[in-house]
Amino acid sequence: MPLTIALLMHSCLQICEVLRNIFSALNNYEDITLDVQEPSRPVDGVDVRRQTLARLARTCRTFSELALDVLWAHIDTLNPVVQCLPRHVWSRHRHSRSLKIDSCVLIVHWRGIEKYLIRVRALGKLGRSAMGDMSQELAHTLCSHPWPFLLPRLEKLSWSDSSHESTHLLSNLLSPTLTELHLHATGNLFMLSVLSNLGVTCPLMKSFSTTGFNSAASIPVSKAVVCGWHQLKTLSTEAIDGPALFHLSTLPFLTTCNSHFYP
Repeated sequence: MPLTIALLMHSCLQICEVLRNIFSALNNYEDITLDVQEPSRPVDGVDVRRQTLARLARTCRTFSELALDVLWAHIDTLNPVVQCLPRHVWSRHRHSRSLKIDSCVLIVHWRGIEKYLIRVRALGKLGRSAMGDMSQELAHTLCSHPWPFLLPRLEKLSWSDSSHESTHLLSNLLSPTLTELHLHATGNLFMLSVLSNLGVTCPLMKSFSTTGFNSAASIPVSKAVVCGWHQLKTLSTEAIDGPALFHLSTLPFLTTCNSHFYP
């Protein structure tokens, strides 16, 4: 290859936008969304696209930061977070193959994966558990992180677990940056207490939906939460009451509202 062409190609690959488009194409999406296309067929259990991005991130400094941004922008489950911890900290159960904790996660371990956690902007996939295949004990361990929120820049979240430990973990994911939340879970008392503060903890919410809650339980959530949101665009929940319905009627950006009305 002539030297001038090689230099020209090298110069193009120094343009951030060009690299971002290449890496996004590798990951099969451009926008951060919970409804991404199916990943390429795994080879020996490994997602080829994500494996390629990981290799690009290790190729050179020019590729590293942008490749990591795209690689971690959306993760289907929290499994990758666990698997970035030192290998002696976690393992898989011999029979169930679920992830389990083997030793204490130290501050130095958390600091080691912080550069990945701050890149995650979407967690979960519609119809799939964001908990992945981790044990309840491991879910509890993830709540011991040293920051206010596990994923401080999270914008979109789909959650379908309702055990006590998973709900505790959910509360650690509800950062002020969250704009989209989809819950498919049976409402327990702890879950309802967590949701009752959403209007304060997640003031930027634009899309919110719940399934699996009974109507009687969803009313206090609607009254406490919906009335605290002013940028809401879409809402789908089991029930709303009068004050919530009145507030929704005043929202200039609301385009979709699916719910039962309970006076």
